[in-house]
Amino acid sequence: MLPVPLQWIPKPVLYGLFLYIAATSLDGNQMVDRMALLLKEQTSYPPTHYIRGCRRGRFTTSRRLQMLQLVVLCAFGMLPSALHEDGVPPADDSAGPRQ
Repeated sequence: MLPVPLQWIPKPVLYGLFLYIAATSLDGNQMVDRMALLLKEQTSYPPTHYIRGCRRGRFTTSRRLQMLQLVVLCAFGMLPSALHEDGVPPADDSAGPRQ
């Protein structure tokens, strides 16, 4: 149920617009910047960067943990849930009524 003006725009055009907006918002995102630093040598970090004083091993461990958390959150978000829309799990009536 889209508002009337949005019904005139084809869905692939809207999907492309939202994808473009999402891709352009990644520039300057601190998490994306930190993940990109994993691919660079420590000597090539920007001179005024906040990560200069941190050891490479601690930085890498921290970023990997963040990536793992992101993957777990995305996995749970994409799974079909057994919860209802209101967040309450369905009642198990097979055990009979509670007293």
